[in-house]
Amino acid sequence: MEPSRVPRGPAPRLIFLFCTLTLTLAASAMLCAAIMSDHWEEVGWNREALSQTNISPTWYLDGKVAMLESIPGHGSFSHHFKKKPAFLVPMHGGIWTLCVSLTGMQNLSISCSLVCMIILGTAVIVGSFGLCRHQISAVLVTGVMYLLAATFALFTLTIIHCKRAQDRNARVFEGPEDGVVGGPVPRSILKARNFTTSWSMDFGWGGVTLCALASVAWILLSKIMRFNPISTMIA
Repeated sequence: MEPSRVPRGPAPRLIFLFCTLTLTLAASAMLCAAIMSDHWEEVGWNREALSQTNISPTWYLDGKVAMLESIPGHGSFSHHFKKKPAFLVPMHGGIWTLCVSLTGMQNLSISCSLVCMIILGTAVIVGSFGLCRHQISAVLVTGVMYLLAATFALFTLTIIHCKRAQDRNARVFEGPEDGVVGGPVPRSILKARNFTTSWSMDFGWGGVTLCALASVAWILLSKIMRFNPISTMIA
């Protein structure tokens, strides 16, 4: 009489492998979604703050868009509005199209995000090669690359935060301003803007956290593979 075989559950090493792959997929997807989307922040206008500037704009689209035709007592601005009215509009933007204008600081954030995406793409290739060919060094490099991706993503988030903090010091600007379409507007009007972060920013912070965790997981996986090949883990 043959002894009954008790079915064995998956080995802890195999569970760790699948957890690493799942964490890596989630981190890459979340970070790419944050970088490619355009909902990092939203720009709105405070109607009460505008009313305190002694300006009476004309509101359209259920009070979402305001048109400024002239501003009494503002000299050159009144002249500009007679030629080209200014519109105060709600906007949302991301890394690539942050509202209207592209500044030098935003170009830096674009560069960091591009480097982050290149590192993520390369890490997928290197990690797949390391797992398929049992190359421990490639698996270890994958962990380092995910740490680099998290670092550059953190740079991007920091630059966006610093840019917005700098833009809160509103000034008279002769070009496009966030939330303004058309002619220039005085500083008193720009103070009525409201800046709020949106879901893309949350995805960015989540992606940074998951990338850091994925980096640790890949480094630990390289230590496990040193004594247990992938074929042994799956068997």
